[in-house]
Amino acid sequence: MNHNNLYKTQVDFISLKLDSLEILNLNWDHLKEHPTLHNQYTLREKIRPNAKNFSLYFKQSKEIIINLSIPYFLYGHNYHTVGYEELLDFSVIIKDLLGINLLESQILELEYGGFFDSKIASKEFIKKIQRMDDYELIYSKSYMKMFENKKQGICFKIYDAVENSKSKRTYSKELFLKEDILKFELKLKKPERFLKKKLQFKDLIGEPDQNSLLYQFKNTLTELRNKLILPNSMNVEPIKYDLIHIIFVGLKNIVNHHPESISVVQELRNIIDNSPLSPSQKSKRRKTIENLENQYNQKF
Repeated sequence: MNHNNLYKTQVDFISLKLDSLEILNLNWDHLKEHPTLHNQYTLREKIRPNAKNFSLYFKQSKEIIINLSIPYFLYGHNYHTVGYEELLDFSVIIKDLLGINLLESQILELEYGGFFDSKIASKEFIKKIQRMDDYELIYSKSYMKMFENKKQGICFKIYDAVENSKSKRTYSKELFLKEDILKFELKLKKPERFLKKKLQFKDLIGEPDQNSLLYQFKNTLTELRNKLILPNSMNVEPIKYDLIHIIFVGLKNIVNHHPESISVVQELRNIIDNSPLSPSQKSKRRKTIENLENQYNQKF
């Protein structure tokens, strides 16, 4: 599988927290109260026809929480690129409709994804996935698998994009010119744990260079996709032919064909952690293993 052909990459679902002072700027005429949920509001249909999944509610502190899928909000489906230009457009639309400024809002949760044309049936591809290195399988259906790394606060999801669109009644043959389309999705349940800092909406809006967050998200998405283990996948080949690379690649190839969930990196870490080496020696060896893994992730 070619790991450099994701397309229509996008920020999809997002959860934002705004300062309580923004209540003073809210345009209440464009909101309607939820029929059963207290302090929760949606946009009026005549104001924005694609705002069915838009939700706004108030915490006890009067801070505003907004939850929605940005591509569904903008286009009525999620088979569309959402990069920095679309994010800026989205913030302008919200400002015009509701009077509130999203740029300073804190991102509580975020999903970033991209689409991939499969050479085999989407459900067959998903069925073939045996496991994911360093991640636990938490959900599995014929059309979807989801894995989680609780320590990092990250979920990784792969699903049949066409089946998903049909279930949400957004499918059309004009939109999806192919049937076997997969979507890979990174979900940051706690962005500050991943980024080591709080994330604001304005941080997403910048020129798409190699230092941008969107570029970082795309790289992470590719790295996570590389962790998927499928049967009879192509053997990894050494970058160098010294003994360390030969042994490391040999272990990875054995694991790639193993029916159980085994991580070469984790096994090596366990050996190092349980060794009589000094803390400094352990740290150096862990770093060597990490560098090796990164080299092969970048290659494939």
